[in-house]
Amino acid sequence: MENKTIQKWKEEVETYLEDLNKKLLQSEKAKELYYGFEVIDGELKMNPEILFIGINPGAGSKERHYSIRFLSERISYLDYFDNEYNYPLAKETVDIFRSPVLQYKDNEIIKILEKQSVKTNLYHIATDNISDIKKCINQSEYNFNDYYCKCIDFSVSLIKILKPKIVIFEGKSVYSEFDDIFYNVKDTWDNSKEFGYAFYEEENIHFLGYKRNYSNICKKENIAEKLKEIL
Repeated sequence: MENKTIQKWKEEVETYLEDLNKKLLQSEKAKELYYGFEVIDGELKMNPEILFIGINPGAGSKERHYSIRFLSERISYLDYFDNEYNYPLAKETVDIFRSPVLQYKDNEIIKILEKQSVKTNLYHIATDNISDIKKCINQSEYNFNDYYCKCIDFSVSLIKILKPKIVIFEGKSVYSEFDDIFYNVKDTWDNSKEFGYAFYEEENIHFLGYKRNYSNICKKENIAEKLKEIL
């Protein structure tokens, strides 16, 4: 899977995060706000069926490791099936595939997640909540605007390198960040169905974004309908 393009991306991300991490470790206030960095949740695969992009890794196990964790043994969504860590986003994702529209069996969902998916986040810094990201970065010599631009650049580059069939943005806010870059139009979000969809013709990539923390299964079925159409 490794090639010069993805290797260069990895090196650039690691170099940047290592420098940022050193700066943050010089601030006691910053150390109270973050846990470390997690870049890829699972493995990197070229041409995955789905590339999931969330906002940031969250607090996870709340271990303040202050390190750069680039890859993990497997995508954490698989933990849902082992009852190890049933965090809400994993359940929401699995429920969409289980919906009456798609009717995927658990072994089919596991195969997609294990063999055909890559998971990452716009921001690689792990914090308790989104508001802590800006607070933390601004404690260092970096400023949040520069960090934000770098994160957008890393995400755009990864999409173009991996060339997934579908990019699923986990959250309206992260979906909206890429309006001008890929969609060429604004307001691709359907408020009545609570998801966004756009097609990037240049790379033949579908973009789908949905809100987190659903309470209405009908809206999950709206997303499942769109996924069925794409898949």
